[in-house]
Amino acid sequence: KSGGIDRSSVGESREIGTDPKTGKPILARFGRYGPMLQLGNTDDKDDKPQFAPLPAGARITTVTLDQALEMFKLPRLVGETKDGKAIKANIGRFGPYIQIDKLFVSIKPEDPHTITLDTALELYDAKLKAEAEKNIADFGDGIKVLNGRYGPYITDGKKNAKIPKTEDPKGISHERAKELLADTPAKKARTRRTKAK
Repeated sequence: KSGGIDRSSVGESREIGTDPKTGKPILARFGRYGPMLQLGNTDDKDDKPQFAPLPAGARITTVTLDQALEMFKLPRLVGETKDGKAIKANIGRFGPYIQIDKLFVSIKPEDPHTITLDTALELYDAKLKAEAEKNIADFGDGIKVLNGRYGPYITDGKKNAKIPKTEDPKGISHERAKELLADTPAKKARTRRTKAK
Protein backbone atom coordinates (compact mmCIF):
# COMPACT_ATOMS: atom_id res chain seq x y z
CA LYS A 1 0.00 0.00 0.00
CA SER A 2 1.18 3.49 -0.76
CA GLY A 3 -0.59 6.67 0.25
CA GLY A 4 -3.69 4.80 1.40
CA ILE A 5 -4.42 3.41 -2.08
CA ASP A 6 -4.42 -0.33 -2.44
CA ARG A 7 -2.70 -0.80 -5.82
CA SER A 8 -4.69 -3.97 -6.58
CA SER A 9 -7.91 -1.94 -6.58
CA VAL A 10 -6.77 0.60 -9.18
CA GLY A 11 -7.50 -1.52 -12.24
CA GLU A 12 -10.53 -3.04 -10.57
CA SER A 13 -14.10 -2.60 -11.62
CA ARG A 14 -17.33 -3.22 -9.77
CA GLU A 15 -20.50 -4.38 -11.47
CA ILE A 16 -23.33 -2.20 -10.15
CA GLY A 17 -26.21 -3.88 -11.94
CA THR A 18 -27.94 -4.27 -15.29
CA ASP A 19 -29.39 -1.58 -17.55
CA PRO A 20 -33.13 -2.38 -17.75
CA LYS A 21 -33.34 -0.98 -21.32
CA THR A 22 -30.49 -2.93 -22.94
CA GLY A 23 -29.87 -5.76 -20.46
CA LYS A 24 -26.16 -4.81 -20.49
CA PRO A 25 -24.04 -4.72 -17.34
CA ILE A 26 -23.14 -1.37 -15.77
CA LEU A 27 -19.70 -1.18 -14.19
CA ALA A 28 -17.99 1.43 -12.04
CA ARG A 29 -14.26 1.44 -12.77
CA PHE A 30 -11.05 3.42 -13.10
CA GLY A 31 -10.43 4.78 -16.59
CA ARG A 32 -7.63 6.81 -18.08
CA TYR A 33 -8.96 10.03 -16.50
CA GLY A 34 -10.10 8.57 -13.18
CA PRO A 35 -13.23 6.85 -11.94
CA MET A 36 -16.05 6.37 -14.45
CA LEU A 37 -19.10 4.34 -15.38
CA GLN A 38 -19.29 1.88 -18.26
CA LEU A 39 -22.41 0.43 -19.90
CA GLY A 40 -21.69 -2.82 -21.76
CA ASN A 41 -18.53 -4.90 -22.16
CA THR A 42 -15.27 -3.77 -23.77
CA ASP A 43 -14.74 -7.18 -25.36
CA ASP A 44 -17.89 -6.79 -27.50
CA LYS A 45 -16.33 -5.64 -30.82
CA ASP A 46 -19.63 -4.87 -32.64
CA ASP A 47 -21.29 -3.01 -29.83
CA LYS A 48 -18.87 -0.60 -28.15
CA PRO A 49 -19.62 0.29 -24.53
CA GLN A 50 -20.84 3.72 -23.48
CA PHE A 51 -19.02 5.71 -20.82
CA ALA A 52 -20.16 8.32 -18.34
CA PRO A 53 -18.53 10.14 -15.42
CA LEU A 54 -19.38 9.16 -11.86
CA PRO A 55 -21.98 11.46 -10.30
CA ALA A 56 -20.49 14.22 -8.13
CA GLY A 57 -19.54 12.92 -4.70
CA ALA A 58 -19.99 9.23 -5.64
CA ARG A 59 -17.22 6.64 -5.48
CA ILE A 60 -16.65 3.37 -7.35
CA THR A 61 -17.44 1.48 -4.15
CA THR A 62 -20.63 3.39 -3.28
CA VAL A 63 -22.29 4.48 -6.56
CA THR A 64 -25.79 3.00 -6.94
CA LEU A 65 -27.55 1.63 -10.01
CA ASP A 66 -30.07 4.51 -9.91
CA GLN A 67 -27.27 7.09 -9.89
CA ALA A 68 -25.53 5.29 -12.77
CA LEU A 69 -28.72 5.09 -14.88
CA GLU A 70 -29.20 8.83 -14.35
CA MET A 71 -25.68 9.50 -15.73
CA PHE A 72 -26.42 7.43 -18.86
CA LYS A 73 -29.35 9.72 -19.66
CA LEU A 74 -26.65 12.07 -20.94
CA PRO A 75 -26.12 13.56 -23.46
CA ARG A 76 -29.58 15.07 -23.01
CA LEU A 77 -31.33 17.03 -25.74
CA VAL A 78 -32.27 20.31 -24.04
CA GLY A 79 -33.95 21.84 -27.08
CA GLU A 80 -33.03 23.89 -30.13
CA THR A 81 -31.52 27.27 -30.89
CA LYS A 82 -33.63 29.88 -32.72
CA ASP A 83 -32.15 28.65 -36.00
CA GLY A 84 -33.01 25.00 -35.27
CA LYS A 85 -29.67 23.62 -34.04
CA ALA A 86 -29.82 20.91 -31.38
CA ILE A 87 -28.57 21.83 -27.88
CA LYS A 88 -27.18 18.83 -26.03
CA ALA A 89 -26.19 18.86 -22.36
CA ASN A 90 -23.50 16.54 -21.04
CA ILE A 91 -20.63 16.18 -18.58
CA GLY A 92 -17.09 16.01 -19.90
CA ARG A 93 -13.57 15.92 -18.57
CA PHE A 94 -13.80 19.61 -17.62
CA GLY A 95 -17.29 19.54 -16.12
CA PRO A 96 -20.84 20.10 -17.37
CA TYR A 97 -21.37 21.69 -20.79
CA ILE A 98 -23.79 22.22 -23.64
CA GLN A 99 -22.89 21.52 -27.24
CA ILE A 100 -24.30 23.24 -30.32
CA ASP A 101 -22.70 21.91 -33.53
CA LYS A 102 -18.96 22.02 -32.74
CA LEU A 103 -19.26 24.76 -30.11
CA PHE A 104 -18.87 23.70 -26.47
CA VAL A 105 -20.12 26.00 -23.71
CA SER A 106 -19.34 25.39 -20.03
CA ILE A 107 -22.51 25.48 -17.90
CA LYS A 108 -20.92 25.28 -14.42
CA PRO A 109 -22.57 25.28 -11.86
CA GLU A 110 -25.70 24.15 -13.78
CA ASP A 111 -26.66 20.47 -13.93
CA PRO A 112 -26.90 18.95 -17.45
CA HIS A 113 -29.85 16.81 -16.27
CA THR A 114 -31.95 19.81 -15.27
CA ILE A 115 -30.66 22.85 -17.20
CA THR A 116 -33.57 24.65 -18.83
CA LEU A 117 -33.72 25.70 -22.47
CA ASP A 118 -33.85 29.39 -21.40
CA THR A 119 -30.64 29.09 -19.35
CA ALA A 120 -28.93 27.09 -22.11
CA LEU A 121 -29.86 29.76 -24.70
CA GLU A 122 -28.58 32.56 -22.42
CA LEU A 123 -25.23 30.80 -21.98
CA TYR A 124 -25.05 30.07 -25.73
CA ASP A 125 -25.76 33.74 -26.60
CA ALA A 126 -23.10 34.92 -24.13
CA LYS A 127 -20.57 32.51 -25.69
CA LEU A 128 -21.43 33.70 -29.23
CA LYS A 129 -21.01 37.31 -28.10
CA ALA A 130 -17.62 36.52 -26.54
CA GLU A 131 -16.55 34.69 -29.72
CA ALA A 132 -17.72 37.64 -31.87
CA GLU A 133 -15.76 40.10 -29.70
CA LYS A 134 -12.71 37.90 -30.16
CA ASN A 135 -12.96 38.32 -33.96
CA ILE A 136 -11.84 41.80 -35.02
CA ALA A 137 -11.56 40.93 -38.73
CA ASP A 138 -11.83 37.80 -40.86
CA PHE A 139 -10.35 38.10 -44.35
CA GLY A 140 -11.97 34.83 -45.46
CA ASP A 141 -8.76 33.04 -46.46
CA GLY A 142 -7.87 31.79 -42.98
CA ILE A 143 -6.20 35.07 -41.98
CA LYS A 144 -7.93 36.72 -39.03
CA VAL A 145 -7.35 39.58 -36.63
CA LEU A 146 -8.31 38.32 -33.17
CA ASN A 147 -8.54 39.70 -29.68
CA GLY A 148 -6.52 37.30 -27.55
CA ARG A 149 -5.76 36.97 -23.87
CA TYR A 150 -2.64 39.09 -24.34
CA GLY A 151 -4.17 41.62 -26.73
CA PRO A 152 -4.97 41.72 -30.45
CA TYR A 153 -2.99 39.58 -32.91
CA ILE A 154 -3.08 38.23 -36.47
CA THR A 155 -3.23 34.51 -37.25
CA ASP A 156 -3.40 32.30 -40.32
CA GLY A 157 -4.15 29.23 -38.21
CA LYS A 158 -0.49 28.17 -38.08
CA LYS A 159 1.40 31.34 -37.24
CA ASN A 160 0.49 34.22 -34.94
CA ALA A 161 1.82 37.75 -35.47
CA LYS A 162 1.84 40.59 -32.94
CA ILE A 163 0.28 43.86 -33.99
CA PRO A 164 2.57 46.85 -33.40
CA LYS A 165 1.26 49.09 -30.59
CA THR A 166 1.28 52.02 -33.05
CA GLU A 167 -1.36 50.35 -35.26
CA ASP A 168 -5.12 50.09 -34.74
CA PRO A 169 -6.10 46.39 -34.96
CA LYS A 170 -9.46 47.37 -36.52
CA GLY A 171 -7.69 49.30 -39.28
CA ILE A 172 -5.36 46.53 -40.43
CA SER A 173 -5.77 45.69 -44.12
CA HIS A 174 -5.51 42.21 -45.62
CA GLU A 175 -2.17 43.17 -47.24
CA ARG A 176 -0.78 44.50 -43.93
CA ALA A 177 -1.92 41.34 -42.14
CA LYS A 178 -0.05 39.22 -44.71
CA GLU A 179 3.06 41.41 -44.29
CA LEU A 180 3.06 41.08 -40.50
CA LEU A 181 2.62 37.30 -40.77
CA ALA A 182 5.48 37.09 -43.33
CA ASP A 183 7.74 39.09 -40.97
CA THR A 184 7.03 36.76 -38.05
CA PRO A 185 9.47 33.86 -37.77
CA ALA A 186 7.88 30.41 -37.74
CA LYS A 187 7.69 28.84 -34.29
CA LYS A 188 10.68 26.67 -33.57
CA ALA A 189 10.12 23.20 -32.25
CA ARG A 190 10.11 23.40 -28.48
CA THR A 191 13.48 22.50 -27.15
CA ARG A 192 14.95 22.93 -23.72
CA ARG A 193 15.75 26.56 -23.33
CA THR A 194 19.34 27.46 -22.78
CA LYS A 195 20.10 31.01 -21.89
CA ALA A 196 21.96 32.69 -24.71
CA LYS A 197 24.37 35.33 -23.45
